[in-house]
Amino acid sequence: MNKILTSVFTCILFTSILNVNAQVRNVSYDFTKNTFDNDYNIPSEERFTMTGFIDSTIQLVELDIYEGVNKKGEKKEYYNTSWQKDKSDNGNQFYLSIKQPLRQNSKYDFDLRFFRILNSEEVDYTETSLVSSIYNYLSAIAINEGKSLELNESPLVIQTEINRIVKEGLTKYRTRTQEQFPGFSDIIVRQLDELSEITGKRARQIKKDENNSIEGEYTNKIAAIVQQVQIELDQYFNNDVLVLSETKTVKDHPTEKQRNIVAINGGYGGAWFSGNLNDFNYGHAPYVGLSFPLGKKAFTSKFWSNTSISMGVFVLNFKDKDDVTIKGPIIQKPFYVALGYKFFRFLRFNAGAVVLEKESVDDQFVNTDKIFIRPFVGLSLELNFWADFAK
Repeated sequence: MNKILTSVFTCILFTSILNVNAQVRNVSYDFTKNTFDNDYNIPSEERFTMTGFIDSTIQLVELDIYEGVNKKGEKKEYYNTSWQKDKSDNGNQFYLSIKQPLRQNSKYDFDLRFFRILNSEEVDYTETSLVSSIYNYLSAIAINEGKSLELNESPLVIQTEINRIVKEGLTKYRTRTQEQFPGFSDIIVRQLDELSEITGKRARQIKKDENNSIEGEYTNKIAAIVQQVQIELDQYFNNDVLVLSETKTVKDHPTEKQRNIVAINGGYGGAWFSGNLNDFNYGHAPYVGLSFPLGKKAFTSKFWSNTSISMGVFVLNFKDKDDVTIKGPIIQKPFYVALGYKFFRFLRFNAGAVVLEKESVDDQFVNTDKIFIRPFVGLSLELNFWADFAK
């Protein structure tokens, strides 16, 4: 018996060492073919990396992974990550780390976006386009009421709208520092407040001045706002700006199907029959059983993945303090159900209930009068076996 336990312990320890030293697997992406590992299934229930060759001008790669669709028919985002080339890197290979494991035997959509750096002429063109859009918006929000100009929107709404113009205009742009445009400053808010004052008494006062007009005052204030817009956009574009160069989508790519694992544990346990600390009546025997974890390690916390429901049977019957044999009903051996927790990778502590039957002198197959349930605790070694179940 000792030799068997020693062999099992050695096997489990060797398996644990292999698992600790296992390396993270890599998936190779072919940009030209738009495939992963020549269309082989990608890893599931484990983290992995993704690498691929790209044009040397690409500075940033973003990856979004989608799993199925929601009730509105929109793709459900599962995970996203990105890689940015270091300034000292002159190579043409990207590296992505997927730290959220994918579910086994499932299909996912992968959206890859590749960004290159803008040259100075492209930066000027982009910035000029945004300024022109804001100028056109500001020029169109006033209504001439004869003696005054009326704005269609409040200053806060106008600020929100010009922020939206910039945000939407920069959808396909990134900066090396990964900063998003923060929105326009309070300076522009104050300028918008001044613009909104060209109404009522203020407008009539402007009318009385022969050297000025409402339209002229409005034009001057818009020019001042646009000038401030230009200054704040210059500050943002002072970073290295990247633009979307290429988009690739791999649809419905399958993941690996995991092998069916059966967790078998064998150990030694003791059951309490009656009595207290001064008069303790108990029995003990070796047992074997199966464990069913309450969660998978890849998707739940360490606590739940190590916690399991166990069922099994004691291989020997118990003897109480009076040397009376206590067995189990039906199968003539005690059987149990327990809640267990695994620690040190292969040791499991179990606590649960064992179904027992006192030895009967009659010929009844099951003597229900003598069946009883008692608590037990045990310590076992656990080993995972792969099994192919019939479909």
